Amino acid sequence: MSNASIRYVIWQSGHRRHHGGTLVDIIPPPPPESHPSNNGTFTAIGFSMLEHNGLNYSFAFLSVNGAADGNHLYTDPGAFSVTVGASDVNALAVYIPTGGGGGGGPALLIDAFNVDTNQFSDSDFVTVLMNGVVNNAVTLAANNDGVVSTTTLKTIRSLPSVDGVPFFEWKKIGGPASTNIDYITQIKEGGIAFAFYKQTNDGSQPNIGRLDDLAKEFVRIIGGVAVDGGGFIITYENGHLVLKRVPPWDPGIKTLLKVNAALLKSLQQVVAGIEQNVKISATQLKQK
Repeated sequence: MSNASIRYVIWQSGHRRHHGGTLVDIIPPPPPESHPSNNGTFTAIGFSMLEHNGLNYSFAFLSVNGAADGNHLYTDPGAFSVTVGASDVNALAVYIPTGGGGGGGPALLIDAFNVDTNQFSDSDFVTVLMNGVVNNAVTLAANNDGVVSTTTLKTIRSLPSVDGVPFFEWKKIGGPASTNIDYITQIKEGGIAFAFYKQTNDGSQPNIGRLDDLAKEFVRIIGGVAVDGGGFIITYENGHLVLKRVPPWDPGIKTLLKVNAALLKSLQQVVAGIEQNVKISATQLKQK
């Protein structure tokens, strides 16, 4: 029997960079799903934004470890279908403070993540060049503190491998990913960039599910909602997956019924629109 689970956490990197190596759960980890047949699928969901203690946190990335077809990295939010094999599947959705970056002058925050272990790395992972020459002082600060001043142009060069795992890509949160080991900063650039390290998976690419495909599930229950307790539900609203906190029954039941009714109405409107388009097309063909 294999288990599949996911955690939603706030980014805090290793003891040499920033906050001390402890990941803070945004919500209590949902109970793992059991897959006794070893050939099921698990839907790992990355929400665009989550709230924790009154603050909003934006999606940074989702790492999936232990899938039947290897380990996977997703740097855009969405719903992803993961094949469960003989091993347990552990997914980690990482979030950053909405707005990103930090104070103290223009700087880029950086960190290293090992997809093959589902962990941030404390090892040195970059050298920093200024005018094509390695700057030892800036490199030391980058590896120890995860901060690179951007008052001048710099090239942040990833090491070819970290902890024995090859470089995979750079990802600036809110920007494109790049497989180039060199990350070239802009003057006064801020924000957060992660260097990812993972082995290349053999075989086909992972099956990426569409958010629309989850509409038919209506509501997914997390926590104690199913057993007369409080918890969370995942709903599909206006084309987006939404995480909602639900109080204990009876209010929770009313919320579920209301959400399902609204979603069913939306789906009926979509079907009606498709039927109307088909009728118009049929009429046009007859006229020809």
